Amino acid sequence: GKVFNRHAVTTGDTDVIEDREEMIVRNFDSVSYRFKDQFDPYIGVCNVTPTVQARIEQDVKKLFLTLQTEGATADLGPQIIALDIVQLTPDPNDSAAYLLAVDVTLPAPLNNLKITLNLII
Repeated sequence: GKVFNRHAVTTGDTDVIEDREEMIVRNFDSVSYRFKDQFDPYIGVCNVTPTVQARIEQDVKKLFLTLQTEGATADLGPQIIALDIVQLTPDPNDSAAYLLAVDVTLPAPLNNLKITLNLII
């Protein structure tokens, strides 16, 4: 018979959409690599100072804007919907490190369109 592909899911044994939907998993991986690449140039070159912390914050905001526009289409939208810097502080347990925690909202696949029709006579 004819094959109909509804949506792509990973082989993980889970009902959690964030862990099952391939689009979400791949998008999250892509975003994490973009963050790694963005901040690799700082490692071994910069010091833990307020000026560097301000630069890191600006780079997070700049990367967010890039991920909202780069490659966005009318059907897929941006790679990131929202971003919130939860923490950006020197690491109290490692004087040569920063702690950066970012909450990101990623788009979810449109797998269903639930329609309610109301008949009015």
